[in-house]
Parts: sequence; C-alpha cells; structure tokens
Amino acid sequence: MMRYIFLALLFTFKFALAQQKERTISVTCYVNAELYMEAGVIAYVSDKAGNISCQGHYVNISNKSKNLFYYLNGNRWIALKPQARAVSYMGGSLKSASVVNLKVKYSPDASGGITTKIKTIDLLNAQSDRAKTRELEGDQSVAVISRPTAPVTKLESNPTVVPQKSSPTKAETKPQREPTVAKTQTKTSSPAARKVPVEKKQATTRTESKTSRHTGTSNTYASKRKVSPYSRMSARNALGLRVDFGTGATGIGPNYKRYFSKNVALDASLIFFEGNLTSLVGQVEKHFIMPSDPGLSLYVGAGPQLLFSRSNTALALVPVGGIEYNIPATPINLSFDWRPSLFLSPDADAEAGRFGLSLRIRF
Repeated sequence: MMRYIFLALLFTFKFALAQQKERTISVTCYVNAELYMEAGVIAYVSDKAGNISCQGHYVNISNKSKNLFYYLNGNRWIALKPQARAVSYMGGSLKSASVVNLKVKYSPDASGGITTKIKTIDLLNAQSDRAKTRELEGDQSVAVISRPTAPVTKLESNPTVVPQKSSPTKAETKPQREPTVAKTQTKTSSPAARKVPVEKKQATTRTESKTSRHTGTSNTYASKRKVSPYSRMSARNALGLRVDFGTGATGIGPNYKRYFSKNVALDASLIFFEGNLTSLVGQVEKHFIMPSDPGLSLYVGAGPQLLFSRSNTALALVPVGGIEYNIPATPINLSFDWRPSLFLSPDADAEAGRFGLSLRIRF
C-alpha cells in the first residue's frame, strides 16, 4: 500500500514541476535569489555592456537551467535558450532608480547543487556591493568639487583687513612681542587648555558617526543585503510532511515545528503506518547553528512517543539527532535525523535503526 502512495506522490510532484509558471519579478542590481533557486536563472540590473550597475536601464539575464526561459520585452515574449545570456533594455518599465519589474515564464528547474547556487549568489551580490560603493563614491566626489568657496571670498573682499596688514608702525610692533610671550606662558601653565581641541575633535567624530548612521553608507547597505536571503528564518512556525523509515514499517504523516528561539524548538508529528498503526511523537530540540552558513544547523533532543492501534498501545522514549537546512530566499525547511526508539511499555525493548526525513514550509 505504501509503495503505491509513494508512486502517486512522485507522479504528482513531477506533474507539478512540469507546469510552467508565469509571474512578475522585481529585479535590482542584486541577484534575484528566489528566481535563481526556482528557475536556475540569474537576473540583475546592468549597463548596456552587461556590467552590474545599480543605476542601469538594462537587465542582464543568464539562463543556467536546462529549460527554455521566457521574458516579456514590450509586447513580445522572448525565449532564452539554456546556457544563454541576454541584455535587454528596460528603461520604459523603471518604477524607480535601479528597480525593474520583469514579467517571466519558466518551468521549475532543480538542476545544480544548492551549495553551488548559494556561492554564485554571494559572489554576484559582492560584485553588486562593489558597484554600489563606486557609484556612491562618485556622487560624493562630485559634491566635494561643487562646494562653494564662500568663506574665502568674504576674507578677500573685507576692506578693513587690508590696511591693517599693509602699514604696520614701530609703536604697533613693540606691543605685539609682549602678548606672544604671554601666550607661550599660558600654554605651559594651563594644561587644561590642551584638552580643549581634543574634546572638540571627539565631538566632531561623534557628530560624523551620527550623520553616517542616518545617511546610510554602502557598508551598512551591503550588510543588510547579505542577511536578506535568510530573512525567512525568523518565522516561528514550520508545517510539512515527515517520512519515518528504517527497521520495520515505513510511515508518513504531518509534521509541525515550533521555534521558541534560534536554538530551541518543539518538533511534533503524527505518523500513519500500515495495519492501522499510528504514532504520535514530540521532541524538544537544541539547535547549533553553523557559523559558515546561517541556514544550516545540527540539533539534538528527546521526547515521548505513543504508538497505538485497535488492540495495542506502546510508550517509548525517542532521542533524536540530525541536521536541518533552511534554503535561502525560500520558506523551505529540510531535515534528516536519526531517531531510535527506547520502548518503556508494554515491554522494555529498543529499536535503533529508525530515521526521519522532513520537508516543511516556514511561516
């Protein structure tokens, strides 16, 4: 019976993937990670030559998949062959600077490893950060050049300053030497006066740091973009299916996970086996997030399990240890774990060869 259920699920999944999607995507100078994960297509704003430009009026589209990819240019659908690239002018559809709405049609493509795709997204986004920095530096240099020189012109046009400097007398030169000596004495005698310019420098640095926070430099913008692919990881709930397999029967059923924090979660599932056997199990899990990839974590935990049928009931303790991965820019959550059963009733027994595979959607 379970064999036919799995065949039906595979056929349904394959049929769903074969359907072509039509949607409107938002393209910026950063790679549209969701489109790349679903269709294997890289799209970003560029200049006419195809270089990344956050203020460009063109869209660079690279089809890395094995399927045809279609995009709407004007009133005409244009097909992009597999492993091909196109640079299309989209100046007429600009909503604002560096944002283009692009209507596309594609068949979902699952080719290529997740790790390879993530590295490609990070590489291209890093290039976008550099392009954004160059454009910001260019704007600042223009602003510095075009600053008015009002203070200089005021000093040059002041008529009262010129005659004082042009005709100094002997009587005026003598009292000038006395205050200079007094100034040197005050510098040595009052150390508090030395601290005044230091405090002024500190005040200016504080004001500069405050203004940099409000204006938002390219470094803060780049850091936000790097975190954005994992923004869905803040969702506290995840719902999907779990397959329980290994020694003995294989079962399938709904799986729910509640994240109380980044490191603590409650995992519960209701599994249906052949012969009207049902399993209700829940574990409290401790997650250890990998520093190299925020979407990847290892976890351990334990919890009770209740197995019941029409005639029998059993109680077990189930420790669990596994690995979980949150696909960036998508709500998809995957996990694989080892979950042996330590039976407490009706008889003490153990079953070590049990595993779980879960596919969930975070929300």
